Amino acid sequence: EINVGDENPDPPSAKIVGPSFGGPGVDASFSVDITDGSGPKVYAWTITHNSTVVASSATATIDYTPAVTGAHTVEVTVTDDAGADTDTATFTVMTDIAGTFVNDIVWLANEGVTKGCNPPVNDTFCTSDYVTRGQMAAFLVRFLGLTDDGGGDLFEDDDGTLFEANIDKLATAGITKGCNPADGNTNFCPNDYVTRGQMAAFLVRSLSLTDDGGGDLFEDDDGTIFEANIDRLATAGITKGCNPGQGNTNFCPNDYVTRGQMAAFLHRADALK
Repeated sequence: EINVGDENPDPPSAKIVGPSFGGPGVDASFSVDITDGSGPKVYAWTITHNSTVVASSATATIDYTPAVTGAHTVEVTVTDDAGADTDTATFTVMTDIAGTFVNDIVWLANEGVTKGCNPPVNDTFCTSDYVTRGQMAAFLVRFLGLTDDGGGDLFEDDDGTLFEANIDKLATAGITKGCNPADGNTNFCPNDYVTRGQMAAFLVRSLSLTDDGGGDLFEDDDGTIFEANIDRLATAGITKGCNPGQGNTNFCPNDYVTRGQMAAFLHRADALK
């Protein structure tokens, strides 16, 4: 793009566009946004890991399927008649996410809902760890883009915790009330693990789901306080069940939710936002 009246156009300005997180065997594509400059462009891409080049390209984009985990550096230099510009970006390949939930976790991290479980490196997701109520509040607040904290300090047992602001935002949105209804819901129990039944309720309220598909979709939640929410969650396609080998007739409402499962729930829920 040559500025009108400028006989000496500015050199190109390059900006890498692509994911910040990935997983082993998961395809990642990087492109470059270019402003200014003049004439045909020449591209020089490199992706390095521990100072070793693991991929390179001379085209406008580069596709990379990582085989090694950890931090990578993605670099591109764009050269044209007016000069050259180089941009670099960090691409972190998580170490512990191979398997069922890998694409869900990569999506979750790139959406900014969570980055990892070992900051500041954040190259581990802790896929099998259970989700606490405080962590769940943070996930949902970022997923939904909630900002109103209702004035803050809505519960007595989360003061000074990492998740207090997110908990207040979640409660202000009406997605949770607390964990001690008999005592006025003054507590949130931020360190308690979230059950699958509770998660169904959180997501149903988050997405305002109403269709229960006729109800009674699972055999092991009859009479539980979460049965209607579980049926709504399943009808929306966010969950199928917990025993796929036996036809997914059960939901396992009392089992704790893992971080990998949470990523899958939110990834499917994203289509309904």
